[in-house]
Amino acid sequence: MTSAHTRGSASTVGDAVLAMVARPAESSTGAPVTLGIRPERLRIGPAGTGAAAVVDLVEPTGLASVIHLDLGGQGLKVFTTDRPRLSVGEPVGLVVAPSDLPLFDHETGSRLRA
Repeated sequence: MTSAHTRGSASTVGDAVLAMVARPAESSTGAPVTLGIRPERLRIGPAGTGAAAVVDLVEPTGLASVIHLDLGGQGLKVFTTDRPRLSVGEPVGLVVAPSDLPLFDHETGSRLRA
């Protein structure tokens, strides 16, 4: 499991800021929340775009590929039907729309709505 947090509006994975996500008004300021990350919502771009990540493994699965990344010291997987030509150790950028990162109450697991 990947550890993801929000600090203010910064959604972080390990030491890397993945995106800026506004905390819903219903969440207590400073209360821990859980960040939902769906591997199919993440996009890989060239190094220098989005969050800086490094390719750990490229796993072709027939129809798609699962790209294993190191993002801020945490493992993270991207699911894509694209066929990116990537090499282990290659730096890439990781991009995700803030609207694709739902937040959940850390205690109850309930989704927090904006």
